[in-house]
Amino acid sequence: RSGTGATTTTSTTKTTTVTSTHTIRTVTTTGTSDLPTSCSDTPGWPCLGKIHLKGHGLIHIISAGENQPNSEIGATGISHCNQVSPYKQGRVYFGESCSRGTWSNSDYTAINFLGKILRFSVDLSKAQCGCVAALYLVNMRQNTDPGLCGRDYYCDASRICGVACAEVDLMEANRNMYKVTLHNSSDKDGRRAAFDIKYGPGNKCINTEKAFNVRSSISYDGSSVTVNLEQGGCTIEETVTYSEMSVPFWA
Repeated sequence: RSGTGATTTTSTTKTTTVTSTHTIRTVTTTGTSDLPTSCSDTPGWPCLGKIHLKGHGLIHIISAGENQPNSEIGATGISHCNQVSPYKQGRVYFGESCSRGTWSNSDYTAINFLGKILRFSVDLSKAQCGCVAALYLVNMRQNTDPGLCGRDYYCDASRICGVACAEVDLMEANRNMYKVTLHNSSDKDGRRAAFDIKYGPGNKCINTEKAFNVRSSISYDGSSVTVNLEQGGCTIEETVTYSEMSVPFWA
């Protein structure tokens, strides 16, 4: 998506918190006095509120229609203009605008991430084994098929809602594991890397009983993603490279 970028999606099957940060040292990084007052606008379904993404501006948080065809969507909380807390079965999308009472692909955010970095803090302390909290990029703004999940234009590499598109999973995680995966639109398995050492409850590097920082760096040609996890000065890093992503996904 070199011209129009990517839609950011966050979802979970357990309580988690994803925070867009002004600094990336804590989950709550700034007081409300430092944030735009327009974040406090009264939401209306499926518009849940707004957050401020440093380097981009205000982002509308839009609830998904359904997680799967004919399944209910879970709740998601928005607070402090920088914190998103999806609860069990919650899924939300980033938008430049939000149409109350309906979904439109033209509402979704399209950010050009090529050669750029996305930083956030996350608290996975309540995401137990068997639950997955995810933050990923899919091209919903370019998708013109409303799909089977409440007609919210969701797409992914697994065709969960009937529509296929490429997918970059910057985080598929819980308190015991963390994976990074790149998928083109016809490859639901994709290419992945996992943080399997120095990560977990009580670990001396990344202790998932506490919040930690995530730094996701996307290459200039879109063929690789490097994810760095940091907590208390200790860092671990993994890179996934998938040459087929450079043209089909970002173009």
